[in-house]
Amino acid sequence: MPVNVRLSSLWLHKFTKTSLPKEALHSIVNNEVVDCAIGDRTVAVESDRGTGIAMLYAKSNRSRKQLDDIEQSVRTMTLESLVGTYLEDDPFYASIGLAAINSLLIEKSDTPAPDYQNAFLHDNPPVHLGLVGYFAPVVHFAKKHRQKLSVFELRYIPDTFRSEDAEKEMPSCDVVILTGSAFSNRSIHHYFPCISARAEAYILGPSTPMADCLGRFFLGSSRILRNKPVFDAIRNNASCGSLRQWMEKTGRVSQKQRIQK
Repeated sequence: MPVNVRLSSLWLHKFTKTSLPKEALHSIVNNEVVDCAIGDRTVAVESDRGTGIAMLYAKSNRSRKQLDDIEQSVRTMTLESLVGTYLEDDPFYASIGLAAINSLLIEKSDTPAPDYQNAFLHDNPPVHLGLVGYFAPVVHFAKKHRQKLSVFELRYIPDTFRSEDAEKEMPSCDVVILTGSAFSNRSIHHYFPCISARAEAYILGPSTPMADCLGRFFLGSSRILRNKPVFDAIRNNASCGSLRQWMEKTGRVSQKQRIQK
């Protein structure tokens, strides 16, 4: 595949799996974990810079007693050590590290959440949308506006592609939407080299880090407004979707758009 149709080779050269924890470590002022909450589907970490959230890649299937013990262990860790768990092979602990990273970087959000729908609503020919993960609202929206759609899924769903198909299929996509929860098992790194340099690319969802090193993308996440109800709900195995009443959407535009402004 020619270099000029891939994601910026310079960005790819600079961005590695360690880029997120390195950037987060530079944001640490007080190296203590203030609090954390771990449930069956979601985890949150509070630092002195803010509170970060991350979806668990799969249900933890741990008892409440086991999760309470892990929470207690996390509270005794330094932020530096906790951020480092993002690089562990186990997605459960990587998610806790991701939440810690998000707690340190959420303050960098400076715009409302990006509206990917604007990429579809124009007078040009229909776009080709690449979607990592089957998100029903986005799929229905794309079909309603007669956009060509390529969905990449780990699960078998009819009319979707597997992750190994991305190298062939994704470079033709004009718009690519990825989920921030794919950072938990780092599958998101598989797709980065497959995105066209001309594509408008988004990473969306509460797990998305507001990181400078992701400046290639439009970023959309959520800021927690009230910790106590969120932490209580997480410990009762709430999903991120059920926490919306205590969060507000936030984001960052891509570096290219910031320069254009």
